[in-house]
Amino acid sequence: MSYRNSALPSALRNYVKTHTLQLVVAALALILNQLFGVIGIRYLRLVDNDPLPNAATVVEIEGDSIKLADGRTIKIEREADYELRNRIQKSTNRIGIETTGAGDSTLFVKEPRFICGLGMPMITLPVIPINSPRYHKKLLAFGTIEREPNTNHD
Repeated sequence: MSYRNSALPSALRNYVKTHTLQLVVAALALILNQLFGVIGIRYLRLVDNDPLPNAATVVEIEGDSIKLADGRTIKIEREADYELRNRIQKSTNRIGIETTGAGDSTLFVKEPRFICGLGMPMITLPVIPINSPRYHKKLLAFGTIEREPNTNHD
C-alpha cells in the first residue's frame, strides 16, 4: 500500500482545499491579535506580599516623634500631619526602617500598587495568570533615631 493511495492524506488534502480561506483568515486573525492586542489569554493576578520584612510597629505619634513598640523613638523632619498618620494607619501601624551608620533613617510604609489597564488587551480570556505583588514600599519620611531600645535586663 503506497502512501499516496491511503485515505488520510486525501482527506487532509480535501479539508485544506475546502477550508483554505478559513485557515488563512484564522492565521491572519491570530497575527493581528498579537500585533494589536485586542484579545489576550494572560491575566494579572495580585498576590499578597510583605514589602516590609523587618517592619517595626508604631505605638505613638506625637509632634515630630514616632515611638515604636521595641522602645525606639524616631524624630522625623516634619510634624506628623493627618496624611502621615493616615498612611501609617493604612500600613497596619507598621513601618520599615532603613538606617545609615550615622543614625539617619529612611521610613517606609506598605501601600497598594496602582495598576493601569492601558497596556492590557480589551478582552481577556483568563487562561495564563501573571503574578504581580499587591503591595510595594513607599517612602514615608526621613528621620533620626533619638533613642535606641533598652536591652539591659538587670
